[in-house]
Amino acid sequence: MRDDERRALEAVSFDWAPTPSRVWQPPEAHVTGLNEPVYRLIKGAFRDAGRAEEQSPLGIVVEGEPGSGKTHLLSWTRKHVQEQGGYFLLAGLTRGREFWPDIVHTFIQDLNRTGEPGTSTQLQLMLERLADRAGVDQETRDRVTGRIALTPPALNTFERAVRRLLPGSGRDLAAVLRALTMMAADDADLRDIGEGYLRSRLDDATREWAVWRLTVQPVEPRETAELISQILAQTGPAVLAFDQIDTIFAQSRRSDSDDSVLAPLADQLGSGLMDIRQVLRRTVLLVACLSRSWDLIQEHAVGSVPDRFRRETQCPAPSLMETSKPGRRSSDGGTEEVPR
Repeated sequence: MRDDERRALEAVSFDWAPTPSRVWQPPEAHVTGLNEPVYRLIKGAFRDAGRAEEQSPLGIVVEGEPGSGKTHLLSWTRKHVQEQGGYFLLAGLTRGREFWPDIVHTFIQDLNRTGEPGTSTQLQLMLERLADRAGVDQETRDRVTGRIALTPPALNTFERAVRRLLPGSGRDLAAVLRALTMMAADDADLRDIGEGYLRSRLDDATREWAVWRLTVQPVEPRETAELISQILAQTGPAVLAFDQIDTIFAQSRRSDSDDSVLAPLADQLGSGLMDIRQVLRRTVLLVACLSRSWDLIQEHAVGSVPDRFRRETQCPAPSLMETSKPGRRSSDGGTEEVPR
């Protein structure tokens, strides 16, 4: 093999199983027209969330076999949502029936992510938009967005201004707003205090909590997620994506058992997704999974789950060696040709 051939071979990526971190990178080799019905459905749901005042649109389930491009779909969705001024969150469910600590973790982790390299984090963007809507002065704006040091008086001013946008909001919302703002500070200690409060870490409670007017008893994770979503919804719609449903089922299935042992888990997952959709504001739930995984949820979860999610099938990504046109299973079970 010649040196130039060897270098060309080394430059080729054989990563056929991309990790979730790839979702936060620009989508590679997007083929316009491939799986267009799926992309139109996501765009439409996101527009609906943008037009809504508080409620969330129907969720979306995108089915695809391994290698069908689910990670690429999520990467494209993330880019589209952020380009349109929204927020993208990628949830990881690890606690069985305890959904809400995972959702709070998702907010904390992904709001601190950027869209493209060198841009503001999603949290900074949210705070900038809130500061603009609340009409605070420039110094307060710079302090709450992390450009200069955050101070208690600046945070007090910001809280009062934002709460005027949310008539009837109480102390719990004010505390969550304060914790989110502290997470954007340029001081690592303040960031830790804010995150500890949102995670309900009572062991982290110190006199600093009183200085920053954080209640000693944090709110429960479900309410924390609801309040974060309520604040976020004041500045734009969001997409909350799930791509680990298959993994949860696989970890719970015994090799010598049938799917009946998964019925309780399917019920928990379906009920949890329903609860999340009802609680979060202006948020599209996007579930990417194998067809069999969603079949289990539909079969064993509460009857209203299928009515709250639209189901679409994604065809496999085109192979480099493929010469024929792929097919996509339509919603009526048939196969239709997909434009290349």
